Amino acid sequence: MNELLEKMARLGGTVSGGPVEAEFTRGWGKHPFRGELAHHWTADRTIAAGHKLTTEGAYWLHSACGLTTVATTQVQLLGAGTYEYCKRCERVLMKPNVAVERP
Repeated sequence: MNELLEKMARLGGTVSGGPVEAEFTRGWGKHPFRGELAHHWTADRTIAAGHKLTTEGAYWLHSACGLTTVATTQVQLLGAGTYEYCKRCERVLMKPNVAVERP
């Protein structure tokens, strides 16, 4: 996969790193419907029991720059791949006491 990412970067294209693992908790990723940047997401699996989204394996995603969205089994968070990182997320992560996780 790294070879494909390197080739796409050389050609000027963008490609995701594929769906993140099911146990994803925190890291860089690209949500399919959230623009053209990769953000640093934190998964929040506290959707209330009985909510209609729980039947679709949904969980909340919160970015370091303040975005909130939902990932489901149909709309999965993708690895950052060759997408440009969000500068606001990077600035927030550079503050003291915030661990930076880059692929």
